[in-house]
Amino acid sequence: MTMGRKEENFAVNLFDAKKEGLVDEREEGKVKFLSLKVKGLKAVKDTLGETIGVKTWLIESGKVYSGKKLFQEIVMSKKGSTAKICDPYCGTRTLDLIRGIKQKCKIFLLTQAIEQKETFRRELKDFAKEFQHLEIEVRVFNGKTLHDRYIISDGNCWSIGSSLKDLGNKDTTITKLEDEVRYAVEEMFDKRWQEAKPFP
Repeated sequence: MTMGRKEENFAVNLFDAKKEGLVDEREEGKVKFLSLKVKGLKAVKDTLGETIGVKTWLIESGKVYSGKKLFQEIVMSKKGSTAKICDPYCGTRTLDLIRGIKQKCKIFLLTQAIEQKETFRRELKDFAKEFQHLEIEVRVFNGKTLHDRYIISDGNCWSIGSSLKDLGNKDTTITKLEDEVRYAVEEMFDKRWQEAKPFP
């Protein structure tokens, strides 16, 4: 069986897959059977997820540090020149996650409630002084219309199950959204951003 490839290429690919611990090979009589290991299944899932544009990660309750690291790895490391963040409830821990952006970036943070406003205001000023490669603007939307948490950045959009400040406190997911959804989400963000008031 060549699976549409030259037999010698298949043999090389199979050898590499076994070496990386992706597949198991067993023989029954003259027949060879191949099966995917857990690591192999994960590789297939990741590949298919990238192909169809749907990819979801789970952050378990109590794994605050791990959740923060995972978030920075899959979301913040892919930031472009701008990042639009909608999080109805933010606080100083929101800034802790945003500082994971390494390159120069303009950040638009839209919220409707800020935890400990005076503390957040002071932290925001300190943040701006230290992380000068990050230009951050915060606006507060008046009302209860905002619900979902999401981040839009240069062709990518992620939906987040919990507020950034509470990431890891409860079971939550991060899902990369398809382009069709991203266009609608970004249009809504821009509308709410224009309606919101700048945070002093």
